[in-house]
Amino acid sequence: MRTLCFAVISFLIVQGALHAQFEAIWHSPADASEVPGGVTMRDPLFPGAGATATFYQGVWKGDGANQTGGTFHYRIDGGPWQSKPLDFHANDGDLQFWKADHLMPAAGSVVDYYFFVTLDNRDNTWLFNGNSKSLDQGDAQANPYSFTVGSTSSSGGAVLTVNGVNANYNTLNFHIDEVRDTAFPQLE
Repeated sequence: MRTLCFAVISFLIVQGALHAQFEAIWHSPADASEVPGGVTMRDPLFPGAGATATFYQGVWKGDGANQTGGTFHYRIDGGPWQSKPLDFHANDGDLQFWKADHLMPAAGSVVDYYFFVTLDNRDNTWLFNGNSKSLDQGDAQANPYSFTVGSTSSSGGAVLTVNGVNANYNTLNFHIDEVRDTAFPQLE
């Protein structure tokens, strides 16, 4: 009985440590509430052909996580995976952000991507679609974040057409969420 109890407690401790490790890193493409400057974590959220998109990845340092870098992995139209290093972006309280910039290919191209996050006090972790985390790169390659490149507008954002009316989408537009009684950017 004592051996079984020890095994269960050991399992719970290991699972708790892994859960805490994985919860410390994230990438939510449409989230504009945390990256300093109020940009989305994929900026612009719907990049157009020829635009430079910035991909942000965050880490919560409040539980002792210490990111030392990482890699942004991407492929175009199912081609071979390519990578570039993440650059430090900013600290904001207990939050830290890293980023990679990438020039968008032709309109209609499908861009798949994921992150490899390096930490000096935890296991290096793959971050992929739906804020999923794994210690196995194969998981990230099988389920990457993905989007289709739109057409280019003069501001570099994507053009959205609704009922025959064209509108330029960019992160500077004002958003009001009446259900949650919030607005972005914040009103004074």
